[in-house]
Amino acid sequence: RRFALISSRKIGLICVFLNQLSFIKTLHPHGKPFEIRIIREDDSIIAGTFSDPQQAINSLEYFAAHSPAARGYYLTLNPIRFPVAPLNSLQVVSNAAKDKHIAHRAWLLLDIDSARPKPRSTNATDAELDYALALRDHVYQILLSEGWGTPIIGMSGNGGTLLYPCDLP
Repeated sequence: RRFALISSRKIGLICVFLNQLSFIKTLHPHGKPFEIRIIREDDSIIAGTFSDPQQAINSLEYFAAHSPAARGYYLTLNPIRFPVAPLNSLQVVSNAAKDKHIAHRAWLLLDIDSARPKPRSTNATDAELDYALALRDHVYQILLSEGWGTPIIGMSGNGGTLLYPCDLP
């Protein structure tokens, strides 16, 4: 998958900004372009291409303070070849980065969610989230015993994530 969930709720986004700069710098340490994408409640898409993590955070903070609530905030895990969305600002777009725009894979994401009934328009229950996190931890232990190393361990809101560095085309 190309995107990692930053936060599924506007209030959550504000709470996690302190750690987001460090996270984005970890994902994109060499100044290569990456895309931030926001899905609004009306399904419109706001996106921007950034190579400076601090400028991306500044744009996200401005958006969070001056815009209606959003359903999700995403960023490309892997660098993109060239900008598809506007440079250094978040704007309403009709096109955003797709698989073909990824320059190479620097990160492998394992996104572990529990099975949930459809429609999935609501967040996981506490029990579903607990199950997904326990499964994530189990998968982590298995991969660690196979020599995979230590990933970035995270939570997506509906489950758990393991993010492994890699170098793939």
